[in-house]
Parts: sequence; structure tokens; C-alpha cells
Amino acid sequence: MSSRTFVGELSCIALARLFVRQTLEAESQSEACDLAVLLTSELATNVVRHAGTSFEVVVSASHEVIRVEIHDGAAVTEAFCDFVEHPPLSVEATSIGGRGIMLMSRTALRFGLLDRGPEGKAVWFELPVAESTDGVEP
Repeated sequence: MSSRTFVGELSCIALARLFVRQTLEAESQSEACDLAVLLTSELATNVVRHAGTSFEVVVSASHEVIRVEIHDGAAVTEAFCDFVEHPPLSVEATSIGGRGIMLMSRTALRFGLLDRGPEGKAVWFELPVAESTDGVEP
């Protein structure tokens, strides 16, 4: 498991993407990088836009799944909990938000929300690990 904390600024979203890519490449999971990086970017953007706190990205890989968690210092609201539990099926073309959670719900094996109480929350997703082509599991 690897983790890194970022300041809640727009410039740190790119750094979070780079961290996820480098971590997964080090775990021989480069096939999952593009989707993991995209979803990380969406969730980190949500933190910067809505939570306004620093955030921690946690990446872990097992034999079955890659898990990425984005922790922030903002409390869970009922509206956000409902949004994660019931993501939108579509978003208006002119809408400037709402796509990240929808995208995560459509592409991740599993995803969810952890209420960390006074420490804030974490939004997480899991992706399948890439199948090994040399007969050795990753």
C-alpha cells in the first residue's frame, strides 16, 4: 500500500494522477493505469471543488483488485451520501458537474464512501488487476 497527501489546490490534481500512475506501474499494473488515473482525477477534483481540504490518495493492489481511496477532511453530508449510493444515470451535456461519480459507478468493480467521523470521509473504487501474460500472477 502506498499513500501520499496533497494540498487541496487545483495544481495538486495532476500530482495525484502522477502518484497513482507511478504506484500502479511499480506494481506491474500499467494496464489499469488510465482508468485509475481518470477516476482519481475526478475524485480529487471533487475534493478541491467541494471539500476544500487537503486530501490523501491511498493505492493498494492485491491479486484480485486495485483499490484507490481519496480521503479528505470534510464531513459526509446526507446529500453526498445519497449521490454516491444512487449515482446519476446521465448528466446534461451542458452541466459542469456530476460526471465523476457517474463514471466511477459505470467503470469500477465496486465503489463506495467511508465516513471517517470527525476526520472526514473517503471515497474509494476498485478495479480488476490485469491478467498476467507470462503465467505468473501480478
